[in-house]
This record gives sequence, structure tokens and C-alpha cells, in this order.
Amino acid sequence: MRWSSRFGVLAVAALLTTAEPASAQSIRGKVLDAGQGGGIPAADVVVSRPGGRLVARVRTDSTGAFVVRLDEAEGVWVRASALGYTPGDSSWVSLESVTEMVEVELRLAPGPLEIEGFTIVARGLDLRHRATFAGFLDRHETALDVGSARVLSIDDPEMATAGNVGDVLKWLPTERAGCTVVYVDGIAQPNLDVQRFVMQGVAGIEFYVTQMDAPLELRDGGPPCQRALDWTVLALWRTR
Repeated sequence: MRWSSRFGVLAVAALLTTAEPASAQSIRGKVLDAGQGGGIPAADVVVSRPGGRLVARVRTDSTGAFVVRLDEAEGVWVRASALGYTPGDSSWVSLESVTEMVEVELRLAPGPLEIEGFTIVARGLDLRHRATFAGFLDRHETALDVGSARVLSIDDPEMATAGNVGDVLKWLPTERAGCTVVYVDGIAQPNLDVQRFVMQGVAGIEFYVTQMDAPLELRDGGPPCQRALDWTVLALWRTR
């Protein structure tokens, strides 16, 4: 039996062998309430390869259980999230043979869920929707790390231990558009090798799965995405 935990997510992995070779590897698991221990229904479970490539995305059943079948014997990241819970960190699961089945438990801590109404603002004037460093700071102050958007600063754990931007991308949503527009300090950088962009001097990172979630000034579908219908937005902000 192998035990693995990281940033509050507990993964329990047990190797099961069968008399006949299986056609694919499987991950079977449960998403549990870290406080009460019960299963969390309708939780999202995302399985991805190193580098962020999406492998599978499933939802738990009424008991918090899920099953994912894989076609290759290779290690994957498994992450769970659910409404009303703090998003858990990814847990590494190693699949080393075609006959292997791994059992995983992912525990999520309850988080505050407050809905008090709606506030309508003028997007053209609100700094939260401006492609400026001040706009980034305001978005980070009010952002919720749910859904398809992430607004991170150097104080967040995803950035604090990263050596380059590629390390941060491992913790971001893996369901992405086929093309990515990269901005540095609000200016598009179509030729930037973002995977190797070092974290020294980077004050923040904004990530949007689709450009429609991004601030208005970060929606330009220029190179290399001028012909795409949808694209992911990645914005880097350097220390002031």
C-alpha cells in the first residue's frame, strides 16, 4: 500500500492484480469531506498528464465515488473540487503496468459559500477589468479560485515553490483551449517560451481557460491565435 499526501489532499493507493490481464489501467476512488468523512456527490475530478494535458474529467456519484479508465501505464495527477469546498491540491498517482488498478481517496476541506446578491459595475472604468498592474492587484484581492479562472500572486503556494511558469501551469485547470495568448505586463508576447519563463521578478499570474472570462483588454486573439474561435489567456505581471 502506498500513501501520498500534498497540501491537504490525502491519496491512498493500493495495487490490485487480477488473474487475467486488463485492457486498461483504472483509477477508482472517492472524494470525501475532510471534516465529516462522508462522500461528496457531484464533485469534479480531473486527471492530467505531466505538463497539464487533460486525460479525463468525471463527476462523483451520490456516494462520492468515481472511476477513470486509462489507456497507458503512466503516472498522472488527480485533482478534486466541489462547490462549497476549498479546492484540493493535485495528488500524484503512478500506474506502472497494464494490470494495475489504483484506489484513491481525495479529501476536501469545507470552504465558505456566501451569496449576498449581485453588483453591476462599469467594466470600462473598473480596475478589475483593466490590463494594468493595479487591475491585477484588484482582481487578486476579489478573485475566487473556482471555475476556469485563476489569479495568483507570489504569496500563493502555486507560485511560492515554482522555478518557472511551467511549474505553475501544472496546478492550473487542464481543460484548456487549443491555443494560448500570452501577455507580459498587459502586452501580448506571441513568441515567448512561457514554459521556461523563470519566476524571478514575476509578481503575479492570471489564467483564463477561455478569453471570454478574461478582462476586456486581455481578449485580443492576435498571433498565434488570430484564426482560432476560442483561446486560453495567460497573463504574467512583473514585480513593480
